[in-house]
Amino acid sequence: MDLANFDQWNKEVEKVKLQNQTVFDTYETWLNDQSIKGDEAKQYLADISFFAQTFLILNEAIPVEKGMSHIDEYLGDFFIREVPWASPETIEANAKSFLKFYSFLLNTKQINDDDYSYLQHILNSESEKWVKNYYAYNSSCEF
Repeated sequence: MDLANFDQWNKEVEKVKLQNQTVFDTYETWLNDQSIKGDEAKQYLADISFFAQTFLILNEAIPVEKGMSHIDEYLGDFFIREVPWASPETIEANAKSFLKFYSFLLNTKQINDDDYSYLQHILNSESEKWVKNYYAYNSSCEF
């Protein structure tokens, strides 16, 4: 990548980060309006922010509200291999965070019913596979 393309990439990444922060701020307000506060709200925000900042932005500079189609790759592969605190419980917690976040996007009309149904389908049909992938990966690693 030449310097001009690198500069353009950095500009795009910064633009997406700003977009994401606006979405996260609105999401935090929405969580509070739903009486979800404290540690629970912080965990939902942390899970989605981590997904956006470490996977979507570094992967293709994708805004978080457009990242739904990447959840399977994230939880089924990247999260398991790259995140030190990955476990079956954190995979499940992240799935719950995705449901909550994308229900916010549905509620605020940033996604449609079909998108949300797709998310529910992915989370329901793939979560068992993600846990199996976790165990397969961790049983093959030598420490």
